[in-house]
Amino acid sequence: MTDKKPDFQPNTAIISDIHANYKALKAVERDLPDVDNLVFVGDAIGGGLQPGKCVKWLREHADIAVVGNHDKRAFEDKEKKLSHISDYLQPKLEEDDVEWLRGLPKNEEVNGYLVTHSHPENSKAIIPSENNVNRVFRKFLSYEENINHLLEDYKGVIYGHTHIPTDLYKEDKHYLNHGAVGVPRPSQIGLKPSVVTLKPSYALLDTESQKSRICRTEYKIVDDIKNWMP
Repeated sequence: MTDKKPDFQPNTAIISDIHANYKALKAVERDLPDVDNLVFVGDAIGGGLQPGKCVKWLREHADIAVVGNHDKRAFEDKEKKLSHISDYLQPKLEEDDVEWLRGLPKNEEVNGYLVTHSHPENSKAIIPSENNVNRVFRKFLSYEENINHLLEDYKGVIYGHTHIPTDLYKEDKHYLNHGAVGVPRPSQIGLKPSVVTLKPSYALLDTESQKSRICRTEYKIVDDIKNWMP
C-alpha cells in the first residue's frame, strides 16, 4: 500500500506589509514550513522602528520580492514624501539596504502567478477583495479596479497593500492576499479587532493545484507596543 499524498502541498510562502515590525516577522518565520519559494509582496518599512532588521532578513530569505509604496519612501525625494508620521520616526536605513529596496521591481512572476504590491499598472488603484470590503477602503486607499484583462497569461495574482486577507476566484483567476505581517486587519470590515485578527498572517500556496491557505501565527502585540513608540 502506498501512502496517500496530502491534499495540500504548498511550494510557496507569501509575506508582505511587515512595516518594520521585526518581532512579528520573526513570529511568522518560526511558523513557516520549508517551501521552494518565499515571496515578499512589498512594504518592509514604514510604521515600526526596526526597518533595518526587516530589510536585512528579507535580503537573506526572500526568493522573490517586489517594492511597496512605503518602501519607496526610503529612496524617493524626501521633500515630497515626508507626509507620513512614520517617515519622521523611522530610523535611518544603511545605504546597502536602501539600494536593495531601490532595486526591487514593481511586478514579478512566480510559477504562473503575477506578483504585485497594490496594482500591476495603476499605483492609485487596488485589487478587488472579498465581501466588497474595498467599498469602505476606497476612501483611504484609492479605488478598486478589476485586473482580469491583465491576467490573461497568468493563473492569478498575489498582492498585498490592503492588509485584508483575500482568497478567491474571479473569472477563473486566483486572487490571493495573505493580509499583513506587521499590521494585521480583520478579513471583513465591521469585525471588531480581536486577539485572532491582530495575529500576523501569511499565505501558503501550491502553484500547481492553485490551492492556498491563509495562516495566522502567535504574537502578543501588546507586549511589543514599546517598539512602535518613539
